[in-house]
Amino acid sequence: MNRIWPGNPVNQRYRCADLDLEAEAEVEQPAGAFLLIRRDVWEAVGGLDEEFRPLWFEDVDFLRRVSGRGYRIRYVPSAAAEHRGGHSVTKLSSESRAVCWYASLLRYAFKHFQAGGRVAVWSAVVAGCTIRMLGVFLGQWKLWPLRVYCKVIRLACLRLVSGRIGEAGVVPVLARQ
Repeated sequence: MNRIWPGNPVNQRYRCADLDLEAEAEVEQPAGAFLLIRRDVWEAVGGLDEEFRPLWFEDVDFLRRVSGRGYRIRYVPSAAAEHRGGHSVTKLSSESRAVCWYASLLRYAFKHFQAGGRVAVWSAVVAGCTIRMLGVFLGQWKLWPLRVYCKVIRLACLRLVSGRIGEAGVVPVLARQ
């Protein structure tokens, strides 16, 4: 949807397009590449949920739990760092990256959303993967999208039906919520 309508209000809010990058502000969830967290907050919330592995959404989950405990999250432009990360991502194949991203998205949705939200995310994942799979396959005649998106759809169905996602060597089995 963002490629078709990049200026849509949901995308603008999600990407904080209206945020003044020169001013401090309370934010919902900044990028997890550089976060400074007080130790007492870290301990009160229980740190990162290690079931979001190998990567993605662990920072989103953590900050949602921080906010849910009543703590404020601030963007401070004077705090600066150089991100030399992305090392976990480079160890994964393109296929595994896509599967892991969707698996973590589904884990997040099933952990934090009520039934309607879970079904909405699940439906968006299945519909989006189906459209991408067909579009890339028909447009470029490549087989890898079929493998990737069929695997994601299978994982999404497993999550919806049994509350579990897993396939040895690709995505860890995630505990039921």
